[in-house]
Amino acid sequence: MFILPFIIINGLFAQTVSTVSTYHNIGISLSFSIAPDPGTTANLYVKKQNATNYMLAHPLVRISNTVYSGSIVQLEENTAYDIKITSNHFVDVITTATTKNSIYTQSNTVIYYVDSAAGNDNNSGTSIAAAFRTLGKALKTLNVAGATVYLRNGTYYEGDYSLSKSGATNNPITLRNYPGHHPIINGTDTAFNPRWVLHNATSNVYKTSSSAQPLHAYINGKHMFHYLNLNDLVNKKWNEPNGFYHDGTTLYVRFSDGSNPGNNKVTIPKYTEAIEMYQQSNIVIKGLSFCYYGYGDYPRALYIHASNYVMVDSCDFHHTHIGVALKRNADFNTVQHCTFNESPKSQMNWDAVKSGGVDYEAGGVSVYTSNLPNQGNVYRHNTFTDMFDAMAPGSEDYAGYSSNTDIYDNVMDEIGDDGISLDGVAINIRVYNNTISNYLAGISAAPLSIGPSYIFRNLLVNTNSSGWKSNSIYTPYPFKFNVNSSFTTDWVFLYHNTSISDIPACDGFLFKNYSNWNNIISRNNIYMGANYALNNQSNINPVSFDYDNLFTIHSSKLFYWSGTTYSSLSAFTSATSQEANALVANPDFVSIPNLDFQLSAGSPAIDQAIVVPGFNDGFNGLSPDMGKYEYGTVSDIHHTVYSKIFIYPNPSNGTFIIESKGDLEIYNLLGERKFEQKLIADKTEIALKNQARGVYYIKIIADNKIYSQKIMIQ
Repeated sequence: MFILPFIIINGLFAQTVSTVSTYHNIGISLSFSIAPDPGTTANLYVKKQNATNYMLAHPLVRISNTVYSGSIVQLEENTAYDIKITSNHFVDVITTATTKNSIYTQSNTVIYYVDSAAGNDNNSGTSIAAAFRTLGKALKTLNVAGATVYLRNGTYYEGDYSLSKSGATNNPITLRNYPGHHPIINGTDTAFNPRWVLHNATSNVYKTSSSAQPLHAYINGKHMFHYLNLNDLVNKKWNEPNGFYHDGTTLYVRFSDGSNPGNNKVTIPKYTEAIEMYQQSNIVIKGLSFCYYGYGDYPRALYIHASNYVMVDSCDFHHTHIGVALKRNADFNTVQHCTFNESPKSQMNWDAVKSGGVDYEAGGVSVYTSNLPNQGNVYRHNTFTDMFDAMAPGSEDYAGYSSNTDIYDNVMDEIGDDGISLDGVAINIRVYNNTISNYLAGISAAPLSIGPSYIFRNLLVNTNSSGWKSNSIYTPYPFKFNVNSSFTTDWVFLYHNTSISDIPACDGFLFKNYSNWNNIISRNNIYMGANYALNNQSNINPVSFDYDNLFTIHSSKLFYWSGTTYSSLSAFTSATSQEANALVANPDFVSIPNLDFQLSAGSPAIDQAIVVPGFNDGFNGLSPDMGKYEYGTVSDIHHTVYSKIFIYPNPSNGTFIIESKGDLEIYNLLGERKFEQKLIADKTEIALKNQARGVYYIKIIADNKIYSQKIMIQ
């Protein structure tokens, strides 16, 4: 963070101008000791330090009487920028900021090796031949910054550890897989050996003696629903196919109809978490798998507790309740290139999860509410599948708000509730270039207090062809603002998102009635539904919608606004003053059945958007295009990550298009290279033949830089 203190500006005492930098974005706050006059603007400009001219960025917004805030987005990493704030009420303010570098070091000051099969904790651990047997021994031995722990192949049944040593800047503590190895950190109780006795034949309930009382239990590696009393388990409340209950002496399990204990393997966890980091910093955790943590309350694999500069990279999390949890002043942490899965949470009865009494709602990455703020955390290039909520990075406490959080380039599929639950209190949240499919609510801002929050260039897809399944009485919708809360939702900018659903009763955009929000701004989005194109059931909350592409496949519905139905854009605009420059037409995607939501050459959405400085610079044609994708190849002034690699469709059946040039390499999650090719054309079709379903890493080397993305093969 950079702070420019105590500046006198035309009689206004500016207490601070502060900046917070992440890899590709810079958050800015301008504070005054005396409230500026109403109507005071704060325009924002940016340039690289070696450039001559400033470029207009998105203006700051007023988030309190004395504070203006905003973001400069889509910048180059590890680059210094000059920033200028101008106004009609004060002289120019100039400051500088440098974006972060994503390259981190592995110093190897001391190297320890761990081998669950051949190691021995009486060894020195300093060579493969003298490896430790357990991770716990290695963690106790760490005593110097720059130390690296290599874990070799095997399953490590361990947990409830604390990492109590910090690294230093450019000299981190590193826990990682030995190159080419795939170690698994597993919280399963290996001593649990059930001896099943029939308890209720009608309901197929069996029991075994057990003093363990875990929060979670698993059948054939997947979650069973946890019932809080035996009667509900026996009577099949919630219509879950299986479940369990424990009373301190006995574990009861209801097996699926027609199955028996001999056909199923039931396991329980021994540990609540894998590793906690409390008040530590400069730690790298890479290339490890974590699974089956869920014994006590608040289970998780990694707990970043008031710790800073922790990098979690290329790890796999499944059945850990929460993969990575953060709390209190956990600042400048990164979770990237990771996978998260909690099967079959996406198929659990929605009301059971909400009302059953056990927390199945936690996301793969979650921030616990606290009274201390967090800032600068980045979640990127991750894949979340078969979960209830994919991410819940919000803290619902005004004293413990989140600021300058980046969520981008993630893929989320089969989500029972919210893809990204931003619910809480936040300043300068940037959510962009995510692909969210098969969800109930794509992105939730219910509530999202203070602001500003920028939600842009996301693809939200719920289509019949993609196999979405309903698990509740509710109808899916892309953006959630409705909530019964004392918090308000403030300053949310929706720019260049593409949202589509052809499921009956789904709207292109839906505002529900019981909400309290201010300043929801929508520009240049595509909202396509099968019911109303735009449905606002509220008549009290201020919004500003314009320049959006609105369309419904319904034959007679178009707009519903505050109790009135409108069948034409002119009637709707005349009555509501919304969407005066909207496009009401089929956006004409390349192929909905193939999940390709690029605009076709004849799309009416091309050149129909309005310029939003900092968000659509470098467009083709006369004007920007509506929706996530700009038609053709774009050379953005900020050289953004999302414009360097266009991959579609994503998810894919194995054949997809890449719009980029350079050296292409494709890897599976085990790090095995499955494909390589030199890309010389603007568009190249790639066919991953005979490859298993799952997530693959796309890496392109161009202009002496490495660009990465993920693709899901279905």
